Amino acid sequence: SPTEREELSTIGYIRALQAIDLSLGREWVESEILRMAGNKSLSDFFRTNLIESGGALSWRVNFPAILSSFPSNFSFDYSKSQFTGPSLVIFGTESEFRVGEDRAEFEKFFPSIVMKSVKAGHWLHAEKPQEVGGLIEAHLAALETKS
Repeated sequence: SPTEREELSTIGYIRALQAIDLSLGREWVESEILRMAGNKSLSDFFRTNLIESGGALSWRVNFPAILSSFPSNFSFDYSKSQFTGPSLVIFGTESEFRVGEDRAEFEKFFPSIVMKSVKAGHWLHAEKPQEVGGLIEAHLAALETKS
């Protein structure tokens, strides 16, 4: 389940991206995203949401809508929910969020969970897309052979 620490980290990134002056040009904006992100993988992920139209840069995502929805996303009562079907969680072993340590918590909501780790940070899909994709494909293939 989402944690307050995760919420604050995500909000911090969104606010930092919003604060970048997109009128200063793509090269400057991309260098600012890299500086703010702290690593190329995360920077590359954030830049996928940067678009150019008519010579002007803008964000593909609606940051104000995301920020306004955060309180409701984190107030959901997870204790009254359970999904008993097959579930896969892939987490980064180098993430500040210790997902691997929360297996018992995940099992409360997803009793049929399979947990896999990747040597990466929180944004593992951006850092190791092939490895994450391979884990997903293997999980889906295993489900097909069971049915």
